[in-house]
Amino acid sequence: MTRAVRLLLAAALLAAGGPVQAQLLGLTHDAGASQVVEIDAASDVSPIGGPELPTEVGYAAAAFDPFAGAIFALGPDPVAADGTLALFAFDNISGARIQIGNTGTLERAAALRFELTTQRLIAALVDPGTNSLRLASVDPDSAALTPVHSGVTNCCILEPGVASERSGEVLLVGRRSTDPDAERYLIRLSTSGDNGSTFTLLDGSLSVLAWDRIGMTLYGVQQQTTASPIEASAQLLMVDSSGSFTAIGPVQTDCCALAPGLATLALSTPDALFTVGGVVGGSGGIIEWNLNSGVAAFNGTLPSTTVINALFDLNAGLSPTSTTIDSIVPSPVNLGQGYSVTASVNSGALIDGGQINVADGVGNSCLIPVSQAAPSGSCALPSTQAGLLSITATYSGTGTLAPSQGSAAHEVLRAVSTTLIPSVVPSPVEVGQSYSVSVSVTGFGTPTGVVNIDDGLGESCQVILPAIDCVLNAPSVGSRTITASYAGDSSNLPSSVTAAQQVIRAVSTTRVDSIVPEPSSVGDSYTVNVSVSGFGPTGNVSVSDGTGNSCSIALPASSCLLANSAAGSLTVTADYPGDFDNEASADSATHVVEPAVSTTVIDSLVPNPVVAGQPYTVAVSVSGFGTPTGTIAVSDDSGAGCSISLPQTECSLISNLAGNRVVAADYSGDADNLPSGDTASLLVEPAITVLQLQTSAMQVLYDVPVNLLATVLDGATPVTGTIAFSIEGVLIPGCENVLVASAAASCMFTPDFIGVRVIRAEYGGDANNLPAAAEFQLGVQALPIPAMSPAGLALLMLLLCLIALRHRSLRA
Repeated sequence: MTRAVRLLLAAALLAAGGPVQAQLLGLTHDAGASQVVEIDAASDVSPIGGPELPTEVGYAAAAFDPFAGAIFALGPDPVAADGTLALFAFDNISGARIQIGNTGTLERAAALRFELTTQRLIAALVDPGTNSLRLASVDPDSAALTPVHSGVTNCCILEPGVASERSGEVLLVGRRSTDPDAERYLIRLSTSGDNGSTFTLLDGSLSVLAWDRIGMTLYGVQQQTTASPIEASAQLLMVDSSGSFTAIGPVQTDCCALAPGLATLALSTPDALFTVGGVVGGSGGIIEWNLNSGVAAFNGTLPSTTVINALFDLNAGLSPTSTTIDSIVPSPVNLGQGYSVTASVNSGALIDGGQINVADGVGNSCLIPVSQAAPSGSCALPSTQAGLLSITATYSGTGTLAPSQGSAAHEVLRAVSTTLIPSVVPSPVEVGQSYSVSVSVTGFGTPTGVVNIDDGLGESCQVILPAIDCVLNAPSVGSRTITASYAGDSSNLPSSVTAAQQVIRAVSTTRVDSIVPEPSSVGDSYTVNVSVSGFGPTGNVSVSDGTGNSCSIALPASSCLLANSAAGSLTVTADYPGDFDNEASADSATHVVEPAVSTTVIDSLVPNPVVAGQPYTVAVSVSGFGTPTGTIAVSDDSGAGCSISLPQTECSLISNLAGNRVVAADYSGDADNLPSGDTASLLVEPAITVLQLQTSAMQVLYDVPVNLLATVLDGATPVTGTIAFSIEGVLIPGCENVLVASAAASCMFTPDFIGVRVIRAEYGGDANNLPAAAEFQLGVQALPIPAMSPAGLALLMLLLCLIALRHRSLRA
């Protein structure tokens, strides 16, 4: 309801009752006595009746029931004197106190509120030992407690008296014992019996809390104090559902020390929140907070002995109403269909607005606005749950009218369901395979329950909604009629549907699993291993290699033997022709037939031993598949070689290195035979050499250089080593060890004698050639002297003497 409507209500009250004096109703406490009072905004207190002794009522443990015309309060039982709580009632006309009875609980009363919608007294009770918090309704006639909310164990440390009530819940401010000390939460405890509770973190602490049920706003006041000097400030706030504060106006500094929990809204003053408090160090009184500007007004002070324990709107007395459900059309109704509810409100007072909330008890509701001109109306509800429902019509009331409720029975019948088979996959299906049957069930909401599926031949499965499919087997070939039967649920009637299915021959799979051995050798048989899968395949599998060779496998056997007659790559094929339940299939695999293993043998080496550099004959034979063809490469380990072209069997070889030689015969193989080889040992003895010695000149003259040439004959190539040249057994200087190159060595020397001398050359041999020597007689003639003059002769004689001296010196 808007602020404008509140103003209209206030104006109506003023017009009906004249100038308003007292606006508030209170319960005061002084030295153990409690008294009902009327209070105006200027803090003037008017007692109603006399004080009642002895009664102790805790802060916020009081509630005003405008229908009963009484203030109810919880306090220690003065009769039992055992700490249990008693319920007291204070008549707001006479002020008389009645002790209704003992609640039987030792719990502390954190709050007592009157719930307008149910007209119940709701108490918030705290176990001081465990801090457990719960709600209970208090019987106004007996003080008996009835659980409303089982509560939260080990829960709460509450702000004293900071509580409020709004439709369907009690609101408190505090924290859980496990929360940080600085945190404060808005604690919501449901009064509807569902044990609902929430803890919403607030932006800060609150000293008072008040729910504006007309403006639908939760107000609070936050107080801040400083220790030295002692100062107090306060801020009017709006508290939203997330716990966030919205400030109304500025902070009221040096304002007020508030009495915790004492706050009320007054219908006659629609823009005000009333609290109790005062300036620090000053007298207390009623503080009027402007809900638009947030400004706090102090219009007067309370008597110094007056302590206010409870504060209410004096004009909260509401005119009773009655709400009636006039009709429900149609009734009964099928689930899923809508229906119309007509309801009306009756009262002895002016019906100045409000609305009727029509609910079916299962979560659906609609609203009917009412007024003096239209105190009845209709609204539509959907049917969402089958069964017998209790339809309630609850009038919200207004600022002058009390809420009320009426009810009527209404039956909702189950909806007609539709079952479909959207797909059968695969279809057709091979025999021996399974297939999936998808079903859909529509009706009201999401149908639940079971769909039974069968094929009419004994195969069945079950779908438990909301699943959508199940699997059937196909054990035989032929047609099927699939039936899906939905059993229904609490909201939907049973239904069924059918679909056709065809079971066909299975697709068989033939596989050549292995060929053993792989590869095989030419001329040898090999095993072909075959498997056939499908639905129990029977019959014969034909196996062939594409070259005329074949064999047969009678299932369930799995192999047969194939022969081969030539090397190469074969395609082995396995053909299965199928049977009653299986289609034909085939597979192939490559099989390699390798050439046969051949054997090469060196039959003889003739001669053996052999002289280095001399030929010898190597005889070789090759055996294998058929008559081997190709060539045989014959070689020794010194690099010599020859070749045999089969069917020839020998070739000649010359080994130039003396020693133990290894002769190898390597067969190259052919299309049907693998290469092979053999080795044999051969002794190669050094060659017997002949040394030939000669000079470079036909006529050798005294003191004229001459070249001596020695040649090694019959040696094994290459001939290496040295040759020593000597005269009469004396080595010629410079010719002691002349290296042999191209089987020869030469040396220059100058004869220093005249006559005949024996020249000798000695070859020392090498690894492959034996030593040899040669000699011959060398005749040296004097130089011819031409005719000359005496002077020339003398000169010649001198020259000869010099030469003689030179030769002597050389010999020396």
